[in-house]
Amino acid sequence: MQGAARGVEGYCFLPMFWVGGLTITLFPNWAHGAPTLFTDRTLVNSRGAMGSVLSDDDLKAMTEKMAKPYWGLGMTETLGPYSYGDDVRAPGRPMCAPMDHWAERYDVRVADENDQPVGDGEMGEMQVRGYPVSPGFHKIEKSEMFTADGYFHTGDVCLVDGSRVHFIGRSGDMIKTASSNVSPAEVELEMQSIPEIHNAYVTGIPDQERGQLVVAAVVAREGVDKLDFTEIEAELRKNLAGYKVPRAYVQIDRDEIPMLHSNKVSKRLLSDLMVEKLGR
Repeated sequence: MQGAARGVEGYCFLPMFWVGGLTITLFPNWAHGAPTLFTDRTLVNSRGAMGSVLSDDDLKAMTEKMAKPYWGLGMTETLGPYSYGDDVRAPGRPMCAPMDHWAERYDVRVADENDQPVGDGEMGEMQVRGYPVSPGFHKIEKSEMFTADGYFHTGDVCLVDGSRVHFIGRSGDMIKTASSNVSPAEVELEMQSIPEIHNAYVTGIPDQERGQLVVAAVVAREGVDKLDFTEIEAELRKNLAGYKVPRAYVQIDRDEIPMLHSNKVSKRLLSDLMVEKLGR
């Protein structure tokens, strides 16, 4: 990242679309006086899609360095973001900004398992079609990735809220516990609102009775020696449904979190770590 910063010094990029996990790696450079390369309306932040949730501290640091970050929904297969939201976070749905702007040349819908649009207040998969969307994938049957009427299966679970759409989480990341779906990102964000917690990493581990058990690896804020998980659980129950509250917690150091080179948490290794720590 330092080499990249030196290579583009003196240039201005507008707009700049970058996932939050990579943007956060620039914080140490900024702290040491490196040039800020972003200008007004320059960032689409998708840290949620990077496998973690942007903490309030990270968000504060980011907004201090640029005019305003915009949250967007998109992926490589859709040629980047096809939507964005004006609000950084919305009350009651704080994990990601509500999507209320849609790019031209895209058709989007939130659909059920039969590829039919869901109603207001319902969840489903975001599906996208249009000229910018990839026409296919190498050695993968088109029917595996696209609906019969040409919509691409993004794997993003979303909630319809009037004219807005809320990103809930990736379908592959959802924890299925006792016939209910839990978004790790939603629980992580709620946990990170607790002053003693710096970061929380929520995952599912095998459980004979429930299918999966919701558990959390927690990094304490600097200066906090030991977290009181009884108090933390009581706080979580104020805002989360009971089935979303983790059934077990482990306090760990930051360097214990298994990360990929993309700055994304390895969900598989995180689950393995929690199984080991909990002795299950």
